[in-house]
Amino acid sequence: MNSRSILSKKEFNLKAIKFFKQAAEKDNIEAQYRLAQSYLDEEDLKNASYWLSKAAQSGHILAQHELGSSYEEKKDFANAFQWFLKAAEQGHSKSQVKIGGMYYEGHGVEQNYPMAEKYFLEVTKKEDSLSPQDKSSAQKAFHHLGIMHEEGSSTTPSLENAYACYEKGGHNSLLKAIEVALPIGKTALLNGDLAKAHQFLSVAVRNGNPEAEYYMGLLFFKKHDFKQSISFLKKATEKNQLDAQYLLGRILLQGEQPRAALKLFLKAAKSNHVPSKFYVGKLLLRTKSNIDSLRWLLEFEKESENLEGSDQNLRGEAQFLIANIYESRPSTQSQALEWYQKAAESKYARAEYKLGLLHELGFEGLEKSEALAFEWYAKSAGQGYHRAIYSMGRIYEHGINGQEHSYNKAYRFYQLAAAAGNPDALNILKNLEAWIRQGLLQSKKVFLESMQITDENISFKQLNRIYKTKNLQNHPDRKKNTDTQQMSDINQARDLFVKKINTLLRLAKNPESFKDEGEVDSEGKLVFSDEPFGGKLLDMADRALQGLPIE
Repeated sequence: MNSRSILSKKEFNLKAIKFFKQAAEKDNIEAQYRLAQSYLDEEDLKNASYWLSKAAQSGHILAQHELGSSYEEKKDFANAFQWFLKAAEQGHSKSQVKIGGMYYEGHGVEQNYPMAEKYFLEVTKKEDSLSPQDKSSAQKAFHHLGIMHEEGSSTTPSLENAYACYEKGGHNSLLKAIEVALPIGKTALLNGDLAKAHQFLSVAVRNGNPEAEYYMGLLFFKKHDFKQSISFLKKATEKNQLDAQYLLGRILLQGEQPRAALKLFLKAAKSNHVPSKFYVGKLLLRTKSNIDSLRWLLEFEKESENLEGSDQNLRGEAQFLIANIYESRPSTQSQALEWYQKAAESKYARAEYKLGLLHELGFEGLEKSEALAFEWYAKSAGQGYHRAIYSMGRIYEHGINGQEHSYNKAYRFYQLAAAAGNPDALNILKNLEAWIRQGLLQSKKVFLESMQITDENISFKQLNRIYKTKNLQNHPDRKKNTDTQQMSDINQARDLFVKKINTLLRLAKNPESFKDEGEVDSEGKLVFSDEPFGGKLLDMADRALQGLPIE
């Protein structure tokens, strides 16, 4: 640019100043504003400020906004607020954003969040009608509203509202939108809304956030899309995201890759990821490293009290494994009982079963009690542990702990245990007739003992005949002098015997629809020969004991 063109521009500015000044001195507001701009071009700040103030005082919106900006630069927030407010009240979008920001920060005015939100909303409501050069004002307003929704300072705090605002906040809000998407997606995932979780977590992973990648991996894990799950978890694991290392370890463990899983668990555990410590201890048991295993399990148990969700259930299993280790070493067997009790109190089913077994069989330092054994078996069975369910069937079959013999209940428990995979119960159901015959023999033995008859080969019909004719004294194998109490005991044993053989034969005829109701007469008493099987009951029982088919 040559000197002539520079002079021409200066001459132009001087002519403009002369022209605008004539109109400005006649109170032409626009001329006053233009004159101020011309003085600024000439770097005549004194005259520029004078005429800008004149225009602003006369109500010129742009002059008011620029005067507010000049005070803001000088940190004179009180005067800045007053001039921005004048422009804002005339609908100037940039000034409305400024006023919203000053109410939010408490600059030049007392902090007032509702008023801040009010001015930001005024700008966003006219978003579609703003000129292209004013669109940035709407974006700034949306950005500010997003912050207020996110931090809860607005009248309607909400992360989802914050996200919606950030989406409209322009480029500067993009990172905030990604940041807010993570907790929204995380909450949706934990609440089971997988579609919503996917929507927001897909945004959250855009900047490579390892926590977002972990939750994306967890989302696909819940969807059973393990290929996608592993892909995201590996990304997070490479960034040392501990939860990702833990979940990926569990997936590898389910996939029969214990060595790879242990490596991940160990890495997370050394960074103090508490649930990983459990799996390190558990997997080390497979390598017979009981000392190292015990150290990790004890450390986990000590730190696991505040765990939540499914990880809390690991506490009982850890206590159980600690007890197993102590029981395997003669020098620490006394400590095993304490840990079994802790595990049972944590409602770990295997520990409840173990306590039942120890109470039944006896263990040093523990009361031998069939009643307590039954109680612990029942608790464990209630949680579906197959060994405990089988033990409940065994108790009802044999009458342990004074429990009434009930082949119905025994059979039902064996069915449940078999469904849970218990091999002993499966064997009973596979050989049901043999089990029924064994039950008949046991029932017969009890009745014979009550009548003090030693002939075990006596048939059911003969036994019934002896009882019916009450010819007990005449039987060669019957001891003499049956008194009233003995007869009462015999009657009780006989009634129980009747119920048992009815139950077993009912079961033999129709296992699928079996119900143990017993045989009763019109008065509700058990009967022996007038049963619904039409008098064939005794023949059926005898045939069963002979190993013949039960018809």
